[in-house]
Amino acid sequence: MSDTHKSEQLRLKENLIEAENRLKHIEKERQDLLVTQGSRRATVNGLEDQLDDVQEELRRTKQELMAQRTQYFQLR
Repeated sequence: MSDTHKSEQLRLKENLIEAENRLKHIEKERQDLLVTQGSRRATVNGLEDQLDDVQEELRRTKQELMAQRTQYFQLR
């Protein structure tokens, strides 16, 4: 094997190792993003549930207010 050939093989091997390391790093970032996305989705779902609860409470409160107003005007 010539020195040029050995040098080229070494360069290609180093490039391969570097590419594999970059790939591992990118895959880890991808996994981290998926975990973060899942966590945020769960947070959004929780907030949407809270919003639904508060909207329902507001609706009931408005109905109760209307009933009290009706009762007040009937008693006047």
